[in-house]
Amino acid sequence: PPNRLPETVLAASLGAAPTAHRLLAKYDLLAFEPGGRLVVDRPTTKVGLSIVDWKTTPKRPSRQALLDRLQTQVYRCLAVEAGPQLTGGPLEPEQVEMIYWFADFPEEPVHLPYDSRQFQADRRALETLMAEIAGLGEGDFPLTPQEARCRFCSYRSLCRRGERAGPLDEHPDMAVETASGLDFTLEQIGEIEF
Repeated sequence: PPNRLPETVLAASLGAAPTAHRLLAKYDLLAFEPGGRLVVDRPTTKVGLSIVDWKTTPKRPSRQALLDRLQTQVYRCLAVEAGPQLTGGPLEPEQVEMIYWFADFPEEPVHLPYDSRQFQADRRALETLMAEIAGLGEGDFPLTPQEARCRFCSYRSLCRRGERAGPLDEHPDMAVETASGLDFTLEQIGEIEF
């Protein structure tokens, strides 16, 4: 599509006032046709907004692992809620598609179409999760009883469950990104002008 917005932030409030919470996401790429629908990749699929997220993991997660990711739920739900700001018109869930593109598997993108049923389920789940988090106090964040999950956590030393996170390339389903071996943070890198 002619309109492509890299590194774009969308935000919307979810939930009813006064308990609504703002949800924000930064997308790798949003592509759309203003005020209309566009055909993406397959002639039978009409999409108004395509979300493209690229991954540099050495292993390709299963389709189900990608569908189960909180990132997938947030990105698609938020695209329906806030996408009309970009497209200039209403956006139905069926017009949204998320595409995971893998650098190590460039010819094997994973297309995840959306629908109204999944949108409603995602919206309810996100509203519930945000309300649950907002209702917790400082001492209400229990440690997981599944210590194996802590093996790959960068913050495991805060919970006294080890000093360093294990290498993410050993994670069983690779549902997380890896930046192992880097000796700097993104905040230390200056912005690049295009």
